[in-house]
Amino acid sequence: MSGPFTLEQAIALDRLAALEGDRALLLCEVERRLVPLERALAELPEVRVSPADAQRVSHGVPIEAALAGSNPVRVVSALGKLLAVADVERGRLKYRRVLGGGPDR
Repeated sequence: MSGPFTLEQAIALDRLAALEGDRALLLCEVERRLVPLERALAELPEVRVSPADAQRVSHGVPIEAALAGSNPVRVVSALGKLLAVADVERGRLKYRRVLGGGPDR
């Protein structure tokens, strides 16, 4: 196990090679094993922001964050939508990645 991932979730390279001739089956196999970002990053500490701050985050505007000493963090909206991955530096979010789509869409 590595973080939230298990060996059972992986696709062996020989299995991928065997499915190479059947694109539909290959896509089905891959899609079945895709992990949503929210679940893949669930082990990171969470910074939940207000709707107004979620709008700022979606535009890359640094906002204040009280969580310190735990980097990186996942920034989520009031409804739990993943907005960004960031570090907390001097009480403010410094974004590693801001995800598209805007808050709670």
